[in-house]
Amino acid sequence: MTYKLKHPYNILICMGALFVGFLLAYSITETGVTTHIRDIKHVGTFEFTIFYKILFKNLIVGVLISVFGYFTCGLFSIVILFWNGMLIGIIIKSNPIDSSIIPYFVYHGFFEITAFLCFGLIGINGFCFFVNLFRKNIIQFDFSKTLFFFSVIVLFIAAIIETLLISYG
Repeated sequence: MTYKLKHPYNILICMGALFVGFLLAYSITETGVTTHIRDIKHVGTFEFTIFYKILFKNLIVGVLISVFGYFTCGLFSIVILFWNGMLIGIIIKSNPIDSSIIPYFVYHGFFEITAFLCFGLIGINGFCFFVNLFRKNIIQFDFSKTLFFFSVIVLFIAAIIETLLISYG
């Protein structure tokens, strides 16, 4: 079973929310602000407690983006993606771009952002649910289980990579 994007502009909406949040936070954050990024000197160790915390936190965000976004016509998805973009902007602006922060974002960030954007696609589809409900009196759930499970698997991969980066040995 493959997932076919019915409304290709939805991905642009999700990416736009993330990007606008990033740009806003990056432009208003001062350079001297400090954030708490863990020391990643012990690369290569794997601690299951850290893995479970990361995975559980990210799954909660993913469910909020997809399920709550679905039942709020996609508004909650856009808000959470915007907020995550702001967090990325703050962290990048407040930390020097050097070898300690680049791996933290690049290696796991690709997977995590991809998963959150896919969760966002599910949430944005809630708009179609409400359009069908109020215009056509049709209750039709268009909640893609395939895309949801794909997003969970990608988040799982991101959590493994992030755990390897920040676990203490």
